[in-house]
Amino acid sequence: MPGRTKEYGEKLREATRNKIITAAVALFAEKGLAATSAKDIASLAGVSVGLMYHYFKTKEEAFAALLEYAMCDIDDIKNSLASDCPLDSLNELVSEILKSLHAGYEFSQWMAILSQPLAKSYNSELREKIEYFDRQFIEQIAILIKQGQKQNKFKMGEPNMLAQYFLSTLLGICTLQLSLREDFIVPSKETLTAFLLS
Repeated sequence: MPGRTKEYGEKLREATRNKIITAAVALFAEKGLAATSAKDIASLAGVSVGLMYHYFKTKEEAFAALLEYAMCDIDDIKNSLASDCPLDSLNELVSEILKSLHAGYEFSQWMAILSQPLAKSYNSELREKIEYFDRQFIEQIAILIKQGQKQNKFKMGEPNMLAQYFLSTLLGICTLQLSLREDFIVPSKETLTAFLLS
């Protein structure tokens, strides 16, 4: 019986942490880091401020935890783009993005967090993590574009510029989804990739 009690306690702690993280994602995406308070996060998560502080000492610590999750996503993106056929990799990536957009707002919320400009007064480590995510995403897409250009599958052009254009388009789409909500129309795969294909 003690083993079950311990297991239940761990599941409860994990569920509470997940509620706090889900609330933090929604609030940071909507209001930004500066305008979000620990009280806001605790209230949306349905926990006391004291309990929230048990998991994260500050709202910045919660924000940093979200950025750590995002760093894992960069590794997943790298792995998913590692293919001999860049066109297939691009189509797979875009299909996953569109599936996430159809599923709800979570992907767009994460993209809003990762595109947030932070004031210089904030911890430079937080700013560096956001920059790292953006740079890594662009770098991986640029590598894919170079491969596609060599195979005459993608239009010619400076790969980093094209990768930045892709990321900017994606960020704009996510911003629109969060703004328009139920009036948002998820674009087609062709709309997202037409600028790149030969």
